Amino acid sequence: MFMMARKIIYVSWIPLTAKVLHDWHIDHLISKGGAVEYWDVTRLLRGELLQIGAISTDYTKYFQTYREVEEQLKLQGNSDSLFVMLVGYDGRRASFYRLFTKYDCRMVFINLGTMPILTQKNIVQKSLLRLNRPLTLAEDIYFKIKGIVFRKLKLIKPYDIYFSSGELLASETSIGNSYARKEVPINSSDYENHMKECAKIGCLVEGAYAVYLDIYLPFQSDLEVCGMQAVTPSLYYSSLNRFFRIIEAQCNLKVVIAAHPKADYHKDTFEGREIFSGQTPRLVKNAEFVIVEASTSISYAVLNYKPIVSIYTEEMSHLYRDNFMLSIYAASSVLGSSLYNIDTVTQNEKINIRDVDQEKYDRYKYSYLTSKQSEKRNSSDIFYSEMTAW
Repeated sequence: MFMMARKIIYVSWIPLTAKVLHDWHIDHLISKGGAVEYWDVTRLLRGELLQIGAISTDYTKYFQTYREVEEQLKLQGNSDSLFVMLVGYDGRRASFYRLFTKYDCRMVFINLGTMPILTQKNIVQKSLLRLNRPLTLAEDIYFKIKGIVFRKLKLIKPYDIYFSSGELLASETSIGNSYARKEVPINSSDYENHMKECAKIGCLVEGAYAVYLDIYLPFQSDLEVCGMQAVTPSLYYSSLNRFFRIIEAQCNLKVVIAAHPKADYHKDTFEGREIFSGQTPRLVKNAEFVIVEASTSISYAVLNYKPIVSIYTEEMSHLYRDNFMLSIYAASSVLGSSLYNIDTVTQNEKINIRDVDQEKYDRYKYSYLTSKQSEKRNSSDIFYSEMTAW
């Protein structure tokens, strides 16, 4: 087995899980004999965070202070270690990135974002809405400017390699060679999972069904981290189940649940409907259509050319009008899906399951999920090749 000469150090603000091991190619590097470390800076940058499925390994190091990070960077000396940054850069994290710039670390970034968050129209709308919260708006502007200025003044060094899963992500995030010395096309993890699923046969569900892509919204830990209020669980699930009953009656099929990885549901939560964990690619592959709010797993609907019904609740429209709701609007607009406030849908209202616009789906695919250069290759192989090429 070929042993990598350099150490690959992942710097992450999320705890290590089986999904992280797979999606960020850690398990692939280890299988090739690579020397890997996982620096968990969750407590430093996000505070205490409960992560279901978190695992600890002998190559995991935990950090609570900047001083601890700096001491470890000093120990690296003049090594040729590569730092894979799973902490995105903006003005809020400029001080953190300054440490890695100070010690001239070789940094790598992998952008696996897989959906449109904000269109230009949404950005304007978000700014106008935040006029009602001047302190929040001022803070956003300050950190935006800080992030740009630090890079312009070269206080933050560019990434040595920037991997991007889609042409739009490459053009929007890396902004050319001023942010990365080298850009490499790669596939999103959802695209890779989809390609593996294409080779399988069989169906998990008997009969015709639609699949709901669960986001576990009332209990999302990310909401607390971002200072956002959670929806009321009883109201939220009551709204979903009511809408599912309408869909089932109109379309003469059943709705099944593709549970979020963090979820641990009792069967009564969805009125006895079938709930599946870790089976989203297969469920979408054989579904008649997909029901979703805003989730990166919408990519499976795109890759399988499945019709999409985008939804939200009345409470969501008030709580998340200048953040999460904009993501729902953006995804629906880009993909041409029908969009419903499910609290206003009546029993007699015909739910419109729009035909797939293949041109829009293909545009989404190559903007966010893959590229012409990488779609025929395995992302782990691309990543490993670049890590060993230096």
